[in-house]
Amino acid sequence: MQPNPTCWTNGKPDRLRDKPRCVCRLCRTQEMALSILSDCGSRIGRHLADVVNLFDPEIIVVGGEAVEFGDALLAPIRRTMEEFAFFNNPELIPDWVPGSWARGAAALATQNIFEFERSPSR
Repeated sequence: MQPNPTCWTNGKPDRLRDKPRCVCRLCRTQEMALSILSDCGSRIGRHLADVVNLFDPEIIVVGGEAVEFGDALLAPIRRTMEEFAFFNNPELIPDWVPGSWARGAAALATQNIFEFERSPSR
């Protein structure tokens, strides 16, 4: 299926603020778009439940542009995590601001530079 031209500019996807509407244009109907988001959310929730079962985190911060889909994506994630997590259901916190990935990458890089408690490599 070819994407609808209203979602593409110069061969690249537009940075539309209303991403669910763009998905609807690509999928032809709102029901199809919501079905795709629900399926994606269920799959992500299943894998997050595996992570929860292994590491038992208190919270999970979900980031990225897909967070802009809101409850259409996050509700199936939460529902599937509740179904497959053994004991703990951590709080799922959406967090997305433009450029947040760069701050996370910088934090990871500086964490290794300033970590003084680590034993020296041999």
